[in-house]
Amino acid sequence: MINEAFEQLERMLDTTNACRLTGISRATLHSAAQSPARPGGRAAAGPAQRAVA
Repeated sequence: MINEAFEQLERMLDTTNACRLTGISRATLHSAAQSPARPGGRAAAGPAQRAVA
């Protein structure tokens, strides 16, 4: 639902203001657009997860 609102706002305004109004981080938005989905739908382990494993 938030993605739909973001897309509509982005069409009317711009990315910066759409992010500000929906609370979506521009960095997260850019990161999601640049990285392909991983097989199995699991994210890569971050530093904290590697330290525990």
